[in-house]
Amino acid sequence: MIRLPAQWRHRRVARSLYGRTVRTQRWRLVERRDSSAELYDHGTDTAEYHNVIANPVHEALVERLHGMLETEFGPMTKAPAGKVKAN
Repeated sequence: MIRLPAQWRHRRVARSLYGRTVRTQRWRLVERRDSSAELYDHGTDTAEYHNVIANPVHEALVERLHGMLETEFGPMTKAPAGKVKAN
């Protein structure tokens, strides 16, 4: 059995044509190929109504979650202009 480092045990990652996401017990970071990003606090917003990525308090958290995605998938390739649009 593979043992994950303690800080990664409760995370899930996924990627699609539009981008990628990482979900921990409390947070979800979405990074899209069009360079947009979203951060949701599932501790207070399980329905993901309030994107809190613009709050400077979360800068270190976003960097850490982004690092998880970089480790898992490598650098994100950007979408060709006008080719991939997220809803």
